[in-house]
Order: sequence, then structure tokens, then C-alpha cells
Amino acid sequence: MKLHIVSDLHLEHDPDWRLPATEADVLILAGDIAPGLRGMGAFYKYGKPVLYVPGNHEYYGENLPGLAAAMRLYAKPAGISVLDNDEVVIDGVRFLGTTLWTDFELYGEPRRDQAFAYADKHLNDYITIRNGSGGWFTARQSAELHARAATWLAGKLDEPFPGTTVVITHHAPHPNSAHKRYNGHLLNGAFVSDLTRLMGKAALWIHGHTHDSFDYSVAGTRVLSNPKGYVNENKAFDPSLVVTVSA
Repeated sequence: MKLHIVSDLHLEHDPDWRLPATEADVLILAGDIAPGLRGMGAFYKYGKPVLYVPGNHEYYGENLPGLAAAMRLYAKPAGISVLDNDEVVIDGVRFLGTTLWTDFELYGEPRRDQAFAYADKHLNDYITIRNGSGGWFTARQSAELHARAATWLAGKLDEPFPGTTVVITHHAPHPNSAHKRYNGHLLNGAFVSDLTRLMGKAALWIHGHTHDSFDYSVAGTRVLSNPKGYVNENKAFDPSLVVTVSA
């Protein structure tokens, strides 16, 4: 099976940009396509299966649970599978998708409270997204969502499956996806978690969010990201990237 893999298209900043056609069987959108439902509109009735994991930017200017429900409602008529703690099997390949958020534990428990406070003050996630209870979404709330997602994902990966498993998340699952130019920065904890314990149970783990391209292996799992980023930001982005996985 051939997978066309992209993320972080940020069409809100580049509305005339178009994804080139490929010979892939499935299109993977690993989040931050555009805020709200605009990303789904861009790939409406695309002509092949589209697997869409919401990123943080989908929720900008929105109520988080409200938009999550709207994306699911719109998914079927759009011909898109929205995956957020969801599983879909296509031709013998299992796809497990979740936004994942992060646990803010990248630098350990002693710095976690500091990372929460810094993120709440400096990241747009926590000043543009409503939490569904009348307030702003917070870093601690995103860590709670991460915990639920990680528990769900661990359970699914432990379930026997006879074919290939592909994981799709928006946020990154391993410290190797934090670019070295950001070494030691507190905000890395809002981009990356360390889920080494889950590696080796999937053939491929696709993520986005970092705006840097990565392709490496951990315990037999290939970890790959192919983000466009903002206009002309990621020179390594390949809009036609296709990866083949066996069933």
C-alpha cells in the first residue's frame, strides 16, 4: 500500500497552495492543515481514502470539543476519516490515529510545572482555543488529553493484529523529533513526548507539528514527519512524498 504523507500545510497562510496528485492509495494528513473545517473542505471528496488527524491549529479560534464533534459530523459526507483516538483498517493495514498533544514531561517532573506555566503564557494553543467549559484551554488540560490518548494507543498496540500497523499523530512521539537548534528549550515539552515504550509495536509512526522533517527508527518502528510548515519554511518538505507499507 502506498501512503502519501503530509502535515502542517497551514493553508490559512497559503490558501492558493495545492497538493500535487500522486499514485498513492491513501492520503495521510497529520494535522495543522487549516483552522476549523477548512482543511476538510480542501480535501472534500478527494477521490481516495483520506485519513485526517487534527492538529492543534485546527482548534484555533474554536471550542475544542465543539470542533471535534463538527469534524466527525462532516467526515462521512466529505469522504474523510477523522482519527482522534480512532482506528481504521484499509486493505489489511491498521491505522491508529490521535492528536496526542503532549505530557510536558520531556525534561522530567521537576521542570513540568515550569513548562506548563511557560506554555500557557507563550503558546497560541492556550490563548486561542476554548476548552468547552467557558474558559481557555490550558497546558494541563492538554496533558490530560495526552494521557487518555497514550492509554488508548497503548491498549490498541497490545491488541493482536495480523497485518501492518501505522500510527498517525500530530504531536511528536520521541525526543529525536526535537530539532537540535531547540536543545533544552522548555517549549519542546509542548511539541514532543517520549513514547519510547510504545515503539516496536508499529511498522510506521507518522507525525507532524515540529515543522522539521524527520525520518529515523526506534526499536524497529520508523518515525517519519513531512511538514510543509509556514510559507517557504521547511526546505526539506516533499509535497509528493509516498511511502510504501506491506499489508
